[in-house]
Amino acid sequence: MNTCGELFVYGTLKKDQLRGSLWPRQPICIREAIVQGTLWDLGHYPGLTHGLDWCLGELWSMAADDLEETLAALDEIEGYCKESDTGLYVRRMIRARVRSSCTQEEWETVDAQTYMFEQSSKVTSKRIIRPWVRSPVSTEQNLKVASWPDELSRVPKRLEEEQDL
Repeated sequence: MNTCGELFVYGTLKKDQLRGSLWPRQPICIREAIVQGTLWDLGHYPGLTHGLDWCLGELWSMAADDLEETLAALDEIEGYCKESDTGLYVRRMIRARVRSSCTQEEWETVDAQTYMFEQSSKVTSKRIIRPWVRSPVSTEQNLKVASWPDELSRVPKRLEEEQDL
């Protein structure tokens, strides 16, 4: 289990998205962060796979006492079975770049857990969300990152509106 309590989310679990209110515990803080990977538009939600692009999301810092309950709830939401390490999404460690808590100009790299979409056969016919927005956390000028939703995304307002792959 991740002792630092860092969770990277990039889709419907973000604070202002459909499942942002389903977290069982409040975070210590939420900061914008980027990770390396490919972001896919899977219909009404995105999927992150290994790749070379940069993807924008949120880093939720959880208190150690809140982490187990939070992960259990998110595992259920994301369809992840910890015992068999299988599911629609699988929980993995990833390196994230995030603004330093000390200053807006500096950034740090942290290890965080995230939900990866590893069912590659299901993404071949889906749309890749290409980097299009300027990164808020990079020291590199004008680094573009993929971000969900984009102008082509179908963002559900209610859980009943979601469609499966």
